[in-house]
Amino acid sequence: MVRSANKQGKKESSPRRVYVFFALGEKFTQRIKAKKLIYIVIFLQLSISSLLLAQDPNVYFADPNLETAVADALGLTPPITEGQMANLHSLTANSMNIWDLTGLEYATEVNELHLSGNLISDISPISALTSLIYLYLNDNQITDISAVSSLVNLDTLFLSINDVNDISPVSGLTGLTSLY
Repeated sequence: MVRSANKQGKKESSPRRVYVFFALGEKFTQRIKAKKLIYIVIFLQLSISSLLLAQDPNVYFADPNLETAVADALGLTPPITEGQMANLHSLTANSMNIWDLTGLEYATEVNELHLSGNLISDISPISALTSLIYLYLNDNQITDISAVSSLVNLDTLFLSINDVNDISPVSGLTGLTSLY
């Protein structure tokens, strides 16, 4: 601020110069505010993205052939999220060299699985898929079928050409009409 002496010897401030400094200060303040706003917006976008990803995590498929089959059935490209798996109602993946069913446990609405002619030995990942009605597992390497005992809505079960010795797990499936 510049001061000058008036006729009476009193010092006065130059209003013009004060305005210039005030105007420069305001522009500078606006720039700082704009930068802060940009940083806040970026932070919020990253935070929201992180929350969305955390809410619907990707499904882990141990077998890439199964992941490909699921992605094709859903019309998506991997990775597949848990939420997307709930949209899987039917899967046909016969003779695709599938050896691990990990990941299918998230297909909670699936009612039909065709997995014949693969290399599957462990069917425990499908034990909680209570919406299953049709399950085709013939021509695999399955020995233990205890996982099917909880599939209460199962109507049709194909297990031929496997090495199953104990079929007692199906004894409680009262809706089962076809067992091969």
